[in-house]
Amino acid sequence: MRAKNTKTKERNSTIGGHSEIKNKPKINTAYISIPIFFLSILFLLYFSLISGCKGTGKKEEKALKEFTFNIYYTKRITEINCFSVQMIKFSELKPFIVLTGFFKADLSKQDTAEINNLEFQEKEGEWRKAENKDIKIKITQNKLVVYVKAQLNDDKKTYLELRGFKTDPTSSCESIYQDFRKNGFSDKNVAIGRSKIFYPSRTTEINGILSLVFLSDEFPYGLTLKRAFPVVTELYQDIDNGISQYLICGGIDTEKKTVLRTCEIFDTEKIELSDFIPMNFPRVFASAIKLKDGKIVISGGLDKNFKPIPYFEILFPEFNLFLKITSSIPRFLHYTFSTEKNIGILGGVGEGGEWKREIEVFPLSSTEEERVIKNLYILDNAGKFGSCFAENQNYIYIIGGVNSNKILRLKKERIDVGTIEADEYQIDSLNFSPDNSQERIQSIGQCQAITFGDRVLVAGNLGFIFLFTVDNDGLKILYSRKIPGNYTKKLENGDEEIQVKKKKGFTFQKLSFRKAVIFGGVDYIKKQTNNTTETKIEPSKDIYLIDTFQLTKEEGFKEFSSLYPRQGGTAFLLQDEYLAILGGTEEGKAEIIFVGEMKYPSAITELQGQGQGFPEGSTGGSFQGSVSAPLIFREKKLKKGFPQKIETVNLHIKDILEFIKKLDK
Repeated sequence: MRAKNTKTKERNSTIGGHSEIKNKPKINTAYISIPIFFLSILFLLYFSLISGCKGTGKKEEKALKEFTFNIYYTKRITEINCFSVQMIKFSELKPFIVLTGFFKADLSKQDTAEINNLEFQEKEGEWRKAENKDIKIKITQNKLVVYVKAQLNDDKKTYLELRGFKTDPTSSCESIYQDFRKNGFSDKNVAIGRSKIFYPSRTTEINGILSLVFLSDEFPYGLTLKRAFPVVTELYQDIDNGISQYLICGGIDTEKKTVLRTCEIFDTEKIELSDFIPMNFPRVFASAIKLKDGKIVISGGLDKNFKPIPYFEILFPEFNLFLKITSSIPRFLHYTFSTEKNIGILGGVGEGGEWKREIEVFPLSSTEEERVIKNLYILDNAGKFGSCFAENQNYIYIIGGVNSNKILRLKKERIDVGTIEADEYQIDSLNFSPDNSQERIQSIGQCQAITFGDRVLVAGNLGFIFLFTVDNDGLKILYSRKIPGNYTKKLENGDEEIQVKKKKGFTFQKLSFRKAVIFGGVDYIKKQTNNTTETKIEPSKDIYLIDTFQLTKEEGFKEFSSLYPRQGGTAFLLQDEYLAILGGTEEGKAEIIFVGEMKYPSAITELQGQGQGFPEGSTGGSFQGSVSAPLIFREKKLKKGFPQKIETVNLHIKDILEFIKKLDK
């Protein structure tokens, strides 16, 4: 009570103080405050005008920004001496040329280029002659360095483009350039170079590539990879800046013919390889998966004595260490997958050459005692020798194999709760002809598979490719075709000539959320007529680029020829337009092919989704007309649990090791 009374007294005394002030004579402050208010405004206006006048020059100076473009060029570009140069930005997917001109250069010498007819367009239709200080081109070994000063304040997507032209005695560099600028295309255009797409506010130094148009060319810039059959996993990705780093581990040293445990990182932005920490075990024909938290699991494979490895290990990127070595069933040519709660390993070939039917499941999180709880499931139909695997968010697919036309779909969430639920499908036929006639499929054979959202793309060694999806109605074939080189035709004498082209040991790799590539391996070509049969085996130089959004159109399946036959190389798509193929040769040489569009980069002009799925609304448009109607096949439900008796089937490993032996020749 005393405390309360004390506060009351203090409060009353304060009020009393104010009442005393009120009794004093009042002063009218309005006459003072109004003039001061206006004076302060005038004072602020004066200084803002003075500072604005003084800062005008500085503001314009800041708006003029210098950009550096490192354009790495391929080997045969040195034969070209006439180039156009343009800086292009996009507003609402429409191109706007900021800078244009042409230059002559001898790329075989380190020198400065001779720049001509250089103009800037700062507002639409308003061109001004550029000055020498606006652009400078320096030639160094393997790259052109282009320095540009430009006013780019609106921060639109921008890139620098170079085009190389082949001159002849009847045409000059200037005439070709003027024709190109007028028409937007020239038949003398033999090379194209583009920087990475960038935002001017985020970066001022940008890399790019200059290469021949649609022809493979050697890329000498530090890309020597003497590996065959390594495991390749995405290590890091920045979608906004278009930067990706890939981890390349193990494989066979193509020069020394030994199994490797070393790793390298390929940086798609810097276009370079760098050394990384080694694995704990040398591995070839291993399997890897990247987890949601960034860790990478590498399992199985063959060791230096070509024996299956009974361990998997995990890379912890935050420590740059391969840790947590865990025992597993020895196997190779298998598959490693992940669910919400577990890591899984299935399929593959074991120590005795048998195809493994066991599915191993390991928890992602350790138990309190730091012990690994291991679950084991047995599938009666776990695929066969040569089966391939694919995985998306909800399912795991086991596809084909020798003498098998079946596809098994495993539900991931059932694995997490301790059981296995499998749906079995069978492919009876595929459509390989325009008249929609069906060809019976007895075997998918040895294959490789890639998932694109809910769709699975499969390439088999029997010479065909097909794209399918599975829903409640069953398995639907969205697209199928034979690889080029397979044909049947009538000869003049009435005989029928048939050529069948099959592949072994090829590389089938996902490049982006919509594109894949097939290259390398060995071609088995059998040609027969009514009277003769001819068979030849040769290393393959075929390259097939597949765009799953455009498969029913001509541009959905593009053919190229490689400089080198490759056994077990790896490929990357740079800037969405340049296909880089590394490894798989004794010399380890890399090659680059421009596979983009001649007009503008598809990364700008096409709406692309960010995930692995297809953009909204693409289902109907992308695959219309692929077949007259979706092909639906019979479905058989299977449910398997733990434990069951293991029955092994002995098979030979020699078909797999055949590729290794060929490297010795």
